[in-house]
Amino acid sequence: MAKKSLLDVATIKNAVCPEGKGVDYLNDGGGLRVAVRRNSKTFVFRYNGKTLTLGEADKKTLGGKGALTLAEARAKADALRPSVRGGGNPIDAKREQDERQRQEEAERLAKAETERREREAAERLEAAKLTMNQLFDEWDTHHGATLDPHWRAVRQSHWRVHLEPLFGSHKVASATRQQAMKLYDRMVKEGKEATARKVLALLKQVMHWAVERDHAAPNHELLHASPPKPKRRVTDDQLPENFDIEAHLAKHGESVIGDDGEDDLAGRALQFGELVMLLSERLPASTQAESGKRLIKLLLATGLRGVEGTRLRWNWISLERRLMIVPAGAAKKRRQLHIHLSDYALEQLRFMADFRIAGNDHVFPAPEAVGKSIRRDNVGNDVAARQFYDLPDESPEARAARLAKRLKYKRATKDMTRYNLPGGKWTFYDLRRTAATRLEELGISRDIVARVLNHARPDAKTTGRYARYANWEARCKALDLLGSALADCEAGQLPAVVDSNVVPMFRTA
Repeated sequence: MAKKSLLDVATIKNAVCPEGKGVDYLNDGGGLRVAVRRNSKTFVFRYNGKTLTLGEADKKTLGGKGALTLAEARAKADALRPSVRGGGNPIDAKREQDERQRQEEAERLAKAETERREREAAERLEAAKLTMNQLFDEWDTHHGATLDPHWRAVRQSHWRVHLEPLFGSHKVASATRQQAMKLYDRMVKEGKEATARKVLALLKQVMHWAVERDHAAPNHELLHASPPKPKRRVTDDQLPENFDIEAHLAKHGESVIGDDGEDDLAGRALQFGELVMLLSERLPASTQAESGKRLIKLLLATGLRGVEGTRLRWNWISLERRLMIVPAGAAKKRRQLHIHLSDYALEQLRFMADFRIAGNDHVFPAPEAVGKSIRRDNVGNDVAARQFYDLPDESPEARAARLAKRLKYKRATKDMTRYNLPGGKWTFYDLRRTAATRLEELGISRDIVARVLNHARPDAKTTGRYARYANWEARCKALDLLGSALADCEAGQLPAVVDSNVVPMFRTA
């Protein structure tokens, strides 16, 4: 016999909980009731002395708009009655159903994870079928394209000349560390240690990129192809039994006094005495192009990197404001740099302004390539090709072979030793190192020098995010002081500020 229902929608809608009472119940029969509270009405199903909440219906949205209508509540109650006639508990049944669903979901997720791992393993297996050349092409297409064009070209050259002949056609999985280290040893034996280290660094960079993209196993042995730590070489004249202070100073000049251990560091910095020789005698008499000479002077006056200097554009410079801004896209680490122009720096730029080429915005335009700037490596070669030093303990045969190789630079044959300086070989990049070192000698604090060079600040990730003081005025004064010193050197005299032993300026805590 069907259960007789007692309630209707209107009764539920009009029901009100009596004043002072927390809840009142309306019975619909068969265990179905409506719990009426001051702000809500909830359908409940009573069984075995317990109450099961079926749902809550807002009194303003009864019927089809409510969370649960009267008809839906009756249908739910009808579905629950068979489970309680034999003493069952619908709450336990629901709990068991939820547990089954959780287990099924866990099994589904575990299966999906297993399938993912199998798929990734298959992808790694497929990636291992790549050749090393194909891997490098992918690296160059994605990561190489984000590099400065010059450095991208250098890496492409290193791969093509050194790594491709070694194992370019080998599968990624079959390339070994032993092969890489044999290449390194051979290049070192040929006198190419610096390049050998760069080649190994490139190889490891490519392999790390490959691992991150499942193109190589995480433990691929090429990841451990590291060159040995360089051993410091001691020349014969530095051996304890051979060293003589007077001979050392006669060879290098009095200006090296105080530069203890500088030969331990990469490159070198030209002394002020050497700058007097270079700027007043050697550069003016050189056959090097005037644009290259002016670039050398500008780098000394600003501390710019060589590649930043060669690519300077007039759109980055305001001569009236005595300001040059290297945009982030042209600077290392993609960090914009503001540079104050001293009188000495302005002199170099004004000279180059008289040679501006229509349609070419570069400050140092290429002599032949339309719309291009001079190349950093060409200027570097101009500097290197005008230096030739006798090496200690070198045999006549070895010197003759080195000289024959040197004479291949036809355009600098007349200037073969023009840029020789007392401190020995110097490079284009040493100009930036020279600017930094001489700034400190002029009394500029290291933090201001770091700002001038656009080096990352030690506190850049913490305090530097909040303390934004740029030390601009101090930077301007520093470059003005350096410019004045360089002007003295070009006039053939040591800077007055050095000669008079002025107390250092701009020291900060």
